[in-house]
Amino acid sequence: PRLTRSMIEHLGDLLRLSLENKDRQEVPLAEELAFLDHYLEIQKIRFGDQLTVDIDVEPEVRYASVPSLILQPLVENAIRHGISRRISGGAVVVSARAVDGKLKIEVEDDGMGLPPGWSLENSSGLGLTVTRERIAGLYPAAHAFSVRRRADGGTRVEILLPLNIQGDEDGRS
Repeated sequence: PRLTRSMIEHLGDLLRLSLENKDRQEVPLAEELAFLDHYLEIQKIRFGDQLTVDIDVEPEVRYASVPSLILQPLVENAIRHGISRRISGGAVVVSARAVDGKLKIEVEDDGMGLPPGWSLENSSGLGLTVTRERIAGLYPAAHAFSVRRRADGGTRVEILLPLNIQGDEDGRS
């Protein structure tokens, strides 16, 4: 009952946050990470010790503008297609940092990896396609989106966006 109650609370928080952001195209990365945290708590309840997650975000990019609800579908893909299919589970790493005046976001897993012959252009999956199209629509001339196999197994999604830092909660920029 305690785990069920916790899961329901996180689901409620996910719903509330998604409704609060439904009309916002961009949010500060810190808000996106808060949304992701609720999703990950649910997944940790489901997978227990078989799922490890590392969030590595440089403090100076915490208030960078990102498309709303952009991280959760990428992490969901990593868990669903990479980690959940392995008996031993696995790890997901989400990172964000400033690189050459851009915001670089990576979501990687050490799971099953991409099937032979897979390409983003030929993928029948909706999550990555919609994510890529949203990013291209918001930043038509200043973005990059790639999905690749990791050399040591698993998959890496890399996004480059314009680095636009919003003011933080204290009104500082």
